[in-house]
Amino acid sequence: MASSLLILGRGGMIDARRVILIAPYHSKPVRRLVLNTRPEKVFNLTYGQPKRAILLLTEGYFIVTHRTADELMLALSEVHGDEPQKPWW
Repeated sequence: MASSLLILGRGGMIDARRVILIAPYHSKPVRRLVLNTRPEKVFNLTYGQPKRAILLLTEGYFIVTHRTADELMLALSEVHGDEPQKPWW
């Protein structure tokens, strides 16, 4: 059985099967959503780097990361063994 851990860097990893959303952090609605979420539901895994993307997990937890949404999408497709999807544009 292949590992389902998505490595976010510097020791941070999450269960890739729990990810339901990846979004860029620079979007104002995304930032408002994270800022209005209870602090115990938000995990900052940026390690002092600029915030670039968030992941929403099935239990309603947010992961803030220094990886870009594109990097996370590629890593997630590798974990699941899928071919990376080309953007619709």
